[in-house]
Amino acid sequence: MSPAASGRFSMSSEAEHLARLRAWLREALADLGVDRATRAELVLAVGELCANSIEHAYEGRAGQPIHVSVLGHPDRLVIEVEDFGRSFDRERYVEPDLDSVPDHGLGIHLVHRIADSVAIDVQRERGTRWTLVKYRPGARPADGSSEGGAPPPASGEIMDIEVTDSAGIKLVVPRGDLDMAAAEQMKRTLVKLMDDGSRKVLVDLGQVGYVDSSGMGALVASLKHARAAGGELRLCALQDDVRAIFEMTRLNKAVTIHPSRSEALGAWV
Repeated sequence: MSPAASGRFSMSSEAEHLARLRAWLREALADLGVDRATRAELVLAVGELCANSIEHAYEGRAGQPIHVSVLGHPDRLVIEVEDFGRSFDRERYVEPDLDSVPDHGLGIHLVHRIADSVAIDVQRERGTRWTLVKYRPGARPADGSSEGGAPPPASGEIMDIEVTDSAGIKLVVPRGDLDMAAAEQMKRTLVKLMDDGSRKVLVDLGQVGYVDSSGMGALVASLKHARAAGGELRLCALQDDVRAIFEMTRLNKAVTIHPSRSEALGAWV
């Protein structure tokens, strides 16, 4: 690899463009020799920042610019995410209480958990530039210092979500990425099942390779809705990258997760 190799991606502020961003970033990081696990983490972190730009900096306004750049050095990766909307307000940010099982506010927490350092530049005419640094294996400074730590279906729905019944248990099988664009659809599907009287709901995530904080929020909100209705929501068959996000946010301690669908169905008595 050359002393510094770079790439740049531009998108507009619509959630449906996040899938294209993730595909580009996975390829760019692979070309820079980044291992699969680190690629997955960085794709999540960058996706969270872009989702933050869409929801907060641009307040849901479509057609606004977001730029992402990647610079690969022999010892580290430097990723910048830039928008031109309302600046990020450090004073208003509140770190989520993970013990309370939050259904929002996880995105920036995940960014700091994943990156070795996070710099936030708001000293501009408008907008925010986030700079993430991730050191390559064995290249972290000796003092260990850090500042932080598929196309949509034509139907108009973002995810393909199959719902079937198995011995009184509602089995929900989503396919695709559970991100900002699909979170509301997932929550709507699960809440409707509870409101229609289902008290045992199993979500099989075996065909979901990516979950961001919006997707996590939809699952947590649905979990709370189920419990308030006297029911229960469980998960099964999490892929490794998805399981890692649950562990980072400690949500794996708040919801029952089974290794496979067959074990989940057999364990539910």
